[in-house]
Amino acid sequence: DLTQARAAFAGLASAWDASDWRRKSIADPRGSRSTNRDAVGADEGGVFVATTGGPEHVPWSAWAGKARALHVLFNERLSRPWSNEETGAIAALFRLAAVSFAADWANTALGDTAPQAPSEALEFFDQASLWSERAGTDARLEAEREALELFVAALAAHDEGSPAIAAARIERLLTEYSQTLFVHILSDGSEWQVPDETGQAPEELDGRGQQTSDDTSD
Repeated sequence: DLTQARAAFAGLASAWDASDWRRKSIADPRGSRSTNRDAVGADEGGVFVATTGGPEHVPWSAWAGKARALHVLFNERLSRPWSNEETGAIAALFRLAAVSFAADWANTALGDTAPQAPSEALEFFDQASLWSERAGTDARLEAEREALELFVAALAAHDEGSPAIAAARIERLLTEYSQTLFVHILSDGSEWQVPDETGQAPEELDGRGQQTSDDTSD
């Protein structure tokens, strides 16, 4: 996925070199409010835009976290259709961007009361779905979105005072969606442990089934 995602930006640069860009206007994502600028060049690191002070290089990373702007960057950009390989790379980029944004929110939400996912995370998945449908990778994106929604449901149950339901939903997340990137980012890779009646996970057991301890006795 990472290799494919990188190829999406490389595709923009290659298309520029081949004079395939149909739309030269770029919504500069830098700053709180985007400004339309004319592109005058592109490479694997970003796009060059015209400014009053001369061309400036805008790195592709400037589009991070901006779902709609990222969609506009690729959508109908060329004078030809994106190839199947290029479409697959763009879909992978949007899938990674959506999951990364959702995982960042999830890490923050673990310390806060957040019963619903932010609109920005859902917007990323909405934009990603447009490209995954074109690339035929809908199932992979849908699994990531379902994993996020289940995580949100677990947080909601916890905030409503239902730790058992929250634990059940987290267990389902870690088992049914173990192959999703969302879970891989959030999980430390250890096996799921059912919390005891106090809501705490049991302590680690050694090979004889005894609780491990840092304390020593004479």
